[in-house]
Amino acid sequence: MIEARSPLAAPGVAAAAGDLVVAVDGRPVDPDLGPNALLVGAADKPVELTLRRDGTDRRVAVVPLASEHAVRYYDHVARQRAAVREASGDGWATCTCRT
Repeated sequence: MIEARSPLAAPGVAAAAGDLVVAVDGRPVDPDLGPNALLVGAADKPVELTLRRDGTDRRVAVVPLASEHAVRYYDHVARQRAAVREASGDGWATCTCRT
């Protein structure tokens, strides 16, 4: 099976829901705008993110994706499979066809 993974899920990064990206390559993130503007042109090149969790900052290296389409698609498929599994008591299967 083909998988796509968010750079924030990479080994050693261990980002979790609720973590804040407070800097990109040492440049502070505007809390109103988020990190996107600082990541423009950074696809497929390592960048250093400063993540904040519970008031503690830590730096991690990630390689941003050029497109998040595949990550979003496979997340959607995984959630659909889980919903079918739960609704059917593990008795049904899913078939996903890409067009």
